[in-house]
Amino acid sequence: MLTKFSLAGAGLLMGLVLAVVGINLVFAKTVTLTVDGDPTTVTVIQANVAEVLAAQGIALGPHDQVSPPVATPVRDGSVITVQRARPIDLVLDGRQGRHWTVSTTVGGVLAELGLIVDQIKTSHDPDAAVPLEGLTLIVDPGQQVSVTADGAVWTLRAHGTVADALLQADLNWDEDDLITPDPTERLDFGLAITLVRVEVRATSRQTDLPFDTEYQDDDSLYRGQTRVVSRGQTGLATQEILQTFHDGQLVSEVVTAQSTTRPPVAQTALRGTQAPPPVSLDGVWAALAKCESGGNPRTNTGNGYYGLYQFSLRTWQGVGGSGLPSDASAEEQTYRAQILQARSGWGQWPGCARRLGLL
Repeated sequence: MLTKFSLAGAGLLMGLVLAVVGINLVFAKTVTLTVDGDPTTVTVIQANVAEVLAAQGIALGPHDQVSPPVATPVRDGSVITVQRARPIDLVLDGRQGRHWTVSTTVGGVLAELGLIVDQIKTSHDPDAAVPLEGLTLIVDPGQQVSVTADGAVWTLRAHGTVADALLQADLNWDEDDLITPDPTERLDFGLAITLVRVEVRATSRQTDLPFDTEYQDDDSLYRGQTRVVSRGQTGLATQEILQTFHDGQLVSEVVTAQSTTRPPVAQTALRGTQAPPPVSLDGVWAALAKCESGGNPRTNTGNGYYGLYQFSLRTWQGVGGSGLPSDASAEEQTYRAQILQARSGWGQWPGCARRLGLL
């Protein structure tokens, strides 16, 4: 049986225990401890975060993350967050390495690495959990390609074919559009893909119909001279056209049908048959020919100018000449040169005219 002494001792011990419990109740705090996203409410008497974690049996690794810092004092209502790091043995584009993460899902790891889920292939589903002991993650980032379309350029990583890359860039196309390379071609690193929008439009327009000239020989005019008797009239036609546009720019058009709205009226002209009068090459014309061509009526150097007076074809035809000036006789060349001089002056031969004092 208990003696008086033992009863007294027991009472004293009980009093000490109750005193300690009372002190603990006075200093107790309620905190929320969240580990890897799992919250728990605990009552603690520790002074700072480090002591709380130790009391809860949580040992921190070198890559774990704690908020607030471990030296932070703990108060009633404090929130402590612990994110335990997980090792990821990463195989990325054929290269291997270890990556530490506090993400609890594969998708979170990919986001940390700056990888877009829709553009890559992985050995684990993005929604898969990452266990505390970690995992091996194989990532195939695809081929980096560029896509030019609709006035913009995208650089992206894709798998499969050119068509797959276009779909990944959220681009649609129809059978008229031009895709380079072919949509079925397999992707390769650095491949440049171009999508050109092709649109074919039907339209119509009116266009002039040229008139013909009907000639009548007239011996009162010199050969090479003509005179209009009745002027022609341009006709009018309506054309049906298919126009092709590339990215909004017209590149070709095809006339598919044409109907006459107003027929043209032919022009009537007299054409001379009389031989031109003889022309002397003496004096100024001989000097001008000597300066322009060395006096050779057959001069044709390939520079677009011909004969004694270096006529261009357009000028030669403008004074009634036909064929090449260098094929005409010296007399006809001089005759037409005199027509040109009477019409436009010596300035038609500026260099030689100055040298001869004609300007």
